[in-house]
Amino acid sequence: MRSSPYILLCVLLCVQCGSCIPDSGTSRPQILLVTLDTTRFDRLGFINKDFIELTPHLNELAQQACVYRRAYSTVPTTLASHTSMLSGTYPHQHGVHENGRYLSADLPLLGESLPDYRSAAFVSAYPLQGEFGLKRGFDHYDQPLSQEQTANVTADKVIAYLQNVDPSRPHLIWVHFFDAHHPYKQHAEFPNLGGYESEIAFVDKHLGRVLTAFRARFDDQSKAIVVVPDHGEGLGKGGEQTHGSLLTEATIRTPCLVWSSWGQGQVVDEALSTRRVFDIVLSLSKGQFEARGFCEDWVFSEALQPYFQFGWAPLVSAQNSSQKWISSSDFRGWQTLALSEASIPERDEINEEARSLLANYPVGQQEDSSIALDDAARENLASLGYTSFATGSSVDDEERPHPYDQVHLLPLLDEASDRFANHAYDEAAIKFEELKLKDPNNPSVALRLAVCYSFLDRVQEADQEFQRSARLVSNDSDLKLYYGLHCARFKRWAETIELLQPFADTQPPQNLALQALAQAFEATGRLEDAKRALGRLGRMSDNTSLVLKWALLSVQVKDYTSACEAFARASSMLGSDFKHQMDYGDALLALERFDEAGRIFETMDPNHPLYWVACYRRAQVAVITGNADVDMWFDRARSGASPQLLKAINNDPLFRDKVR
Repeated sequence: MRSSPYILLCVLLCVQCGSCIPDSGTSRPQILLVTLDTTRFDRLGFINKDFIELTPHLNELAQQACVYRRAYSTVPTTLASHTSMLSGTYPHQHGVHENGRYLSADLPLLGESLPDYRSAAFVSAYPLQGEFGLKRGFDHYDQPLSQEQTANVTADKVIAYLQNVDPSRPHLIWVHFFDAHHPYKQHAEFPNLGGYESEIAFVDKHLGRVLTAFRARFDDQSKAIVVVPDHGEGLGKGGEQTHGSLLTEATIRTPCLVWSSWGQGQVVDEALSTRRVFDIVLSLSKGQFEARGFCEDWVFSEALQPYFQFGWAPLVSAQNSSQKWISSSDFRGWQTLALSEASIPERDEINEEARSLLANYPVGQQEDSSIALDDAARENLASLGYTSFATGSSVDDEERPHPYDQVHLLPLLDEASDRFANHAYDEAAIKFEELKLKDPNNPSVALRLAVCYSFLDRVQEADQEFQRSARLVSNDSDLKLYYGLHCARFKRWAETIELLQPFADTQPPQNLALQALAQAFEATGRLEDAKRALGRLGRMSDNTSLVLKWALLSVQVKDYTSACEAFARASSMLGSDFKHQMDYGDALLALERFDEAGRIFETMDPNHPLYWVACYRRAQVAVITGNADVDMWFDRARSGASPQLLKAINNDPLFRDKVR
């Protein structure tokens, strides 16, 4: 397929001159919001006729919709972009610039802003997991159990939900499709398409199912549909294959479709910020929609991932219907924008209005919220290509290179990051060493090279890179975590404790940090601290060895309450394979929970070497509780007792009247 240099909609759309005007009786319409992850505007048939066969359902919707042809994502990153759309704010206002960050509880969100609506969300990828904050206000929030789920699965869930809703109530349903995100899958049903285009066609197919089900469920009711990508995909444009680092049209320009049962189709060429999706939905909920009322003279986008992670200059753009200007370590821009946009912006023509606007766009340090990410969250984000520092680079602004001058490094960064995420540390180290020479102030390279060296047992080189990382970032929790784990790996316990102590009480628990701390505390004789760290782990872990270690260490420090909690958890996990009835029962006896202790002793396997001791303990419980079966357990204990155990039984005051 060949991309068209022009945006051609006339064959598909009914073009109107006025705004969409609602008719009477359209209050409280049913609303469907669809966000398409990583979807380039020029791969949609209603935008680019070269791809008209790719998106038949979107094309059909566009024929009667208001089509914003020049919408711009606030940021080419999933969570940050969706936060803008669901809050109506720019990233510098809501504070989320990357994936893996947590929203402020004070940020009003779309689900909370429509209290009369029954709201449901169906997200398809880990970056939008409810734990990060976007589920607030939604009555139902469906998310994948793994890193992502495909469009057919998401569509099935939405359709099943629609079948059970009460149509007499107003509903807001948000559906998110993630398939077009790298890595791309080649779908067998679209054999003649490239991987990326195949994903878009696959999404369109299942979006069509959702559109049909939505319209059918609310057949004779007022309703509205909004469809918008969160951002695009580089596919090599400007040197970026994926997204997140640059502000090319390929990564930040999107269309936005707004269809309503009372409106008319029209095309809008003025600039629209995707953050206005929030306001559009609120307007639609009132049965109102004035298309151009949401457009602005200038809209803004940012790509601060390289700023925080790579030590590059911040990248912010301002765009209107015909121009885009980028502010970084210098000022660059395009005077005219089209599909044929140049890879590198020009420096010679300067728009002073845009320069002034960009000078006032706030770029600051983000809060260190990644300390709250647990190990599973870090692994899930890394598997999708997202890695991050907690607070970002502390490199002086004057030393930061312009991202557009660094684009030649992006393929190498992607290769190194991919090998790192897949634990191929020897291969990753070679790539990061090359990057170190080409980009010496990149803290992400320094940290990950240090981790590679650590896993490769190149201890001295690892220490040097960790120390170099510390010079490039300021008091960063990720650096402390990885450096602390490195020290634990080589039994440098004092350093381990110093670096990982801040993770002892974080929520959610940091499993790797807590395990390393427990080892360090035990090795240095701080058993109570070791028990506490193991307890935090054991209460949430499925690792039976770890839970049993918590139990036994609790016994050692005479914390029998924790010991019983741990043994109970281990017993439920292991079932018939649980072999610590003696320890568990003795801990219960120490707490004078005699009946429970008796039941535990009774479950001891007769083939266990301590079985006769358990019978003795059970007989003791019977005496203490006045149980009638004392003789049975007393005789059983004596029948198999070793000479040493028999002596203990004969000398036990509890059985004085039974010993002849």
